Amino acid sequence: MREPGHAVAGSRWYRTFLTRELIRAGEFANTSVDIPMWFLHGAGHPVITPTLLRGYAEHAAGFQLETVDGVGHWIVDQRPGLVLERLRVFLLDT
Repeated sequence: MREPGHAVAGSRWYRTFLTRELIRAGEFANTSVDIPMWFLHGAGHPVITPTLLRGYAEHAAGFQLETVDGVGHWIVDQRPGLVLERLRVFLLDT
């Protein structure tokens, strides 16, 4: 986000998600997928709390949630070694 244009691009990407994609989420309420997923989430995220992540396993047979204390939204920046370690484990197991 420190590079020229990255913050603007990120902001536009989020706005597009909120105004075009998120509002369509209800269309997929009865949809499920059967693929392995590992959701690595910062427990300190100010908006998406672990409580909001309940119910995903009902729509994804291979869903696994891991919350990480001490990090928020930017988990890749805050704990890059942990993210890389989990990614390696995930890819070797799938």
